[in-house]
Amino acid sequence: MPKDGKLKARKRIRNAVKAIIYRDGKLLVIRKQDTQGAFAALPGGGQKKGETLVQALKRECLEELGARVKVGDLVYVRDYISANHAPYHPDMPLHKVEFYFLCKIKGKLDLGSGHRPDPAQQDVVWADPSHLEALNFYPHVMRKILTDLEAAAQSPVYLGDVN
Repeated sequence: MPKDGKLKARKRIRNAVKAIIYRDGKLLVIRKQDTQGAFAALPGGGQKKGETLVQALKRECLEELGARVKVGDLVYVRDYISANHAPYHPDMPLHKVEFYFLCKIKGKLDLGSGHRPDPAQQDVVWADPSHLEALNFYPHVMRKILTDLEAAAQSPVYLGDVN
């Protein structure tokens, strides 16, 4: 941390990938716990330099789920610019672009964590898409979108800068 105690402002845009995985009407989500409380999110994470989006998503699913996935269509793109949303932390400005892909699990999935789960990761569950609000699913904008299984199969949609 710099001597003045403030974090250095991030000057780059961070690309992230997310897997939308449905099975038998359920959505695969990761339940997490951090200093703000419990929440749920889709599997996925940041793209590394030299990786394609598809390679990043395959790696993230293996790390978080312990599962190999077949990456399908890109269905949503979301910007998140932290300065435009409350609560805003000026010490940690963030601009993230998320790419949401429909995916399928290859082979069997034993619910549990992969070999490199996120620090906040608690467990992996199949959730009823109509109960995402009760799980404090993040990002909020995806709660309604993911309850409509047909909508997720549509062509790519740019969602804008939303939380």
